[in-house]
Amino acid sequence: MEGKHDLLRMELTEINSYARHHFQLLLNWYTFFLTVNFAAISWFATVLLRGELKVTLPILVITAFFLLQAILSYLACIEARKHFKSMHNRYCEILDSFYGQQFEVPSRPRPGLFNA
Repeated sequence: MEGKHDLLRMELTEINSYARHHFQLLLNWYTFFLTVNFAAISWFATVLLRGELKVTLPILVITAFFLLQAILSYLACIEARKHFKSMHNRYCEILDSFYGQQFEVPSRPRPGLFNA
């Protein structure tokens, strides 16, 4: 029985490490894309203000690119939330096996990581 608990403790530690690592990666990618977007917007605004852009096709392409990127980032956040929620559910299952109690996953998220 003690060997099983050691494995579960190790899994709890790994889940915690993975959740922290995945959340840090999500923030790093978000920061990277936000920086690239602001740089592109500032360059584009400079070109427009100087009057160097005579055709409207680049405006449409860049607008479509920003919209596509916003949609993809929204979908990535939804998938990341599902991933963190599954990690949380597994964490509760392990705690349930440790203490023999039912750690119920609330239907309404508690304040913290799982806010919608």
